[in-house]
Amino acid sequence: MRGRPVVLYDGECAFCRVCARVLWRIDRGRRLDLLDFNRPDADPLLAPLPASKRRTALHFADVDGTVHSAGPALRRALAEALGPAAERLLTNLAVAGPVDAAYSIVAAQRHRLGWIERLMP
Repeated sequence: MRGRPVVLYDGECAFCRVCARVLWRIDRGRRLDLLDFNRPDADPLLAPLPASKRRTALHFADVDGTVHSAGPALRRALAEALGPAAERLLTNLAVAGPVDAAYSIVAAQRHRLGWIERLMP
């Protein structure tokens, strides 16, 4: 068991790197660890997932070893970074569905969004 949840992202994707940096900036309490899922030390955290799914989406590995992927992973990461009020909001079904749908739309276009990295300091 780890001390903090881990957000696993694609470090080879410019857009994903930007998203990880934004998440790190909003996580002022340092409740999350961030890890490029292409690194070998990510493999044990991704082990619960089928090999074909390990490098296809954002993942959130909870301290108990549970792994969430895609929209649910984003919601878990934001809730952890922003605190209890955000968690209540992000678990509300009226919010969860649209967040998950938005994640899917953006993730499908992430290869086109790498230019955003040039805007980040």
